[in-house]
Amino acid sequence: MSRSEDLLSEQLLYYRNGAAQYDAANRSLLTANDADGRSRREGRAHAAEALAVARDRSVLEIAGGTGVYTEMLAQIAGDLTVVDASPESLDINRQTTAGAPVAVRYIESDIFGWTPTERYEVVVFAFWLSHVPEDAFERFWYLVDRCLTHDGTVVIIDAGEPAHAHLQNNVNFFSEDRVDESTSVRYLQDGAAYRIVRVLWNRELLADELARLGWTAEFAAAEWLIGHVRRTA
Repeated sequence: MSRSEDLLSEQLLYYRNGAAQYDAANRSLLTANDADGRSRREGRAHAAEALAVARDRSVLEIAGGTGVYTEMLAQIAGDLTVVDASPESLDINRQTTAGAPVAVRYIESDIFGWTPTERYEVVVFAFWLSHVPEDAFERFWYLVDRCLTHDGTVVIIDAGEPAHAHLQNNVNFFSEDRVDESTSVRYLQDGAAYRIVRVLWNRELLADELARLGWTAEFAAAEWLIGHVRRTA
């Protein structure tokens, strides 16, 4: 097993064993009356603006997790499919979207082992691109290409590269310690530690990498990495 495969396996264990804790932390952040809470709410507002492109369209959410963004998409999409490798996360996701205007289709599958059978007008991934190993970046975007209609739109929502270099080794996110430029360690309440992939993209560098693969990216002027990506005409 390669280092990237080993990291992805450990990362999945984190999201399986910590699904409930992760979801609770996310929702707690949204209501926190501090700088982190205000930043999270501002980021969500920018994300909602970017997701408006999904209104009344066929949508695929890759790595939908516990549904923090699925619940937003389920209110506006014409139809919605969610893929995630963690059954524990998908169980919470289903509870989150119960009663939504759109019946959500769920697929439990490893993203890198999944073969799409249809194409979608909008492909969304929130806080997932940073979990894609750099040596799997091109392969992942090949998968995205296979999922998207010819004139479709990709919506990226993620944490971007910190504005100040000293923050690179001080990422305070869900009990997380930065190990290097592509790896972090996260901790659960029981003390268990899991390595995860953590690639914090600089938006200019990301746009250049996507251009090399035949995509055009436009990013919002926001603290988070939020943008639309389309095939280059």
